[in-house]
Amino acid sequence: MKISDHPDHGSGFAPVDHRTAVAAETARFVAVVKDADLATAVPGCPGWTLADLVKHTGSVQRWFSVLLRARIQEPPQKREVDLRFPDEEGGYADWLAESATVAAEAFAATDPNLPMWAWGVDQHARFWARRMLFETLLHRADAELALGLRPTIDRPLAVDGIDEFLVNLPFAAFFAPKVANLRGPDRTIRFRATDGDDDYAPLAEIMGRSHIASEACNCNAPDTGNMEVLTLFGSDEHKEKYLKPLLDGTMASAFAMTEPRVASSDATNIELRMERDGDEYVLNGRKWFASNALHRNCKVLIVMGKTDPTADPHRQQSMMVVPIDAPGVTVMRGLLVFGYQDREGHAEIDFTDVRVPAKDVLKGEGEGFAISQARLGPGRIHHCMRAIGAAERALELMCRRAQSRVTFGSPVAERSNIQDWIAEARIDIEMIRLLTFKAAYLMDTVGNKGARTEIAAIKVAAPNIALKIIDRAIQVHGAAGVSEDFPLAMMYAQLRTLRLADGPDEVHKRAIARHELGRYRDAAGAAGGTVTPGGHKAVVS
Repeated sequence: MKISDHPDHGSGFAPVDHRTAVAAETARFVAVVKDADLATAVPGCPGWTLADLVKHTGSVQRWFSVLLRARIQEPPQKREVDLRFPDEEGGYADWLAESATVAAEAFAATDPNLPMWAWGVDQHARFWARRMLFETLLHRADAELALGLRPTIDRPLAVDGIDEFLVNLPFAAFFAPKVANLRGPDRTIRFRATDGDDDYAPLAEIMGRSHIASEACNCNAPDTGNMEVLTLFGSDEHKEKYLKPLLDGTMASAFAMTEPRVASSDATNIELRMERDGDEYVLNGRKWFASNALHRNCKVLIVMGKTDPTADPHRQQSMMVVPIDAPGVTVMRGLLVFGYQDREGHAEIDFTDVRVPAKDVLKGEGEGFAISQARLGPGRIHHCMRAIGAAERALELMCRRAQSRVTFGSPVAERSNIQDWIAEARIDIEMIRLLTFKAAYLMDTVGNKGARTEIAAIKVAAPNIALKIIDRAIQVHGAAGVSEDFPLAMMYAQLRTLRLADGPDEVHKRAIARHELGRYRDAAGAAGGTVTPGGHKAVVS
């Protein structure tokens, strides 16, 4: 079945051919580096030159085209695919362009119209085509930065020749929670079923290698979570006024939940009051660490507050859509994180007699806690996916540094403790990646609630493991590791903050432990006694 024939698909929409996109973006990459000095250093990628970007991108394209041919049981056309980088001057542009051609040849044996839910070689091809597209886009942006140009990736991504399918934003095209934003000839928004968390996971990992990639691809927090909330619980007016520009990448948003005067890790502590007054609610209180609120394009807040202090603890809260320029909303200051000012900013915001129409309450009064659980579950796993990408980059930097430095007559890479660190890093990364994929798979198959234990587990494991790897990479870099010349210090600050964001480690461990104990408690109740860890009833005389 072609994707355009699927019953959930709106009529008249063209499928996305990522193979064409890879070739087109590779051509743009070639144009950027064609007359440039390949020895130019790449900012933010210590040890990398433009030549490294070209070589890596071309090698990835060629290598996975060989892998794809093997998957479809076709030999590489009776010739060995040369992965070597050309030595002759100027040959790099032709080599990179040829790499895209080699990849396109391999993809030609697959059906670009086959939907992603049809597993097999075609799914494999589509996945790697998108990965190649991401790698090419990000490396082209790095090349532009190195040459002093404005990176073209800092606007929503576009694929030429595909007008009816909105592919500007990877989030909209690949996730948005299991819906894709489609536009018909009338330019109206429609939605259809599409890929889920397990498909988004490897893309988020790639974006996690760069602190600007998520925003460049419109996959950054808190916008992704707010898109989900507006999709699931927003009115038609909310979707037209806020969701549409968020998906288009022309608007930013913030999520205001954490408060300075209470322990906000327990959402029932939220104090900001939302009091009903006729057809409006009046908001009074203080929020902080509202990420994105300092972004120049931030236009809307999703605010959590207390509407009925006398209700059941988990029915006291509500969420509302509040324009950031509403009378009474005052952005007090931007909060630093370990001394860093994040690009999107973390704001402290005061709400004084802010009037919000009752129609802007999401889902209904008393639904705030339920919405927060629906929102924060996927958000947590997105953070973990990006953490894995950061860990991979830190490991790469550690290996490069260890091989390039000599102490006491031997390369640092030959020291046994450094080799232990490198080996442990690879082992740990593979473990947390598999746990992340499992959590993503469960979210797509049994839902966020059914996957809550795995989500909690990865939210604890991924930041801690990434932090350990980054810390060791800093140690290998010496004083340079804590400087601005390398991204490690900023990565450490971001990952350390992640142990608090979307719930501290201790809250997630508590949830995991209660779930595990509950299994034995339930078994004990059914058996009429206590149950041992092996599941056997213990008889007490």
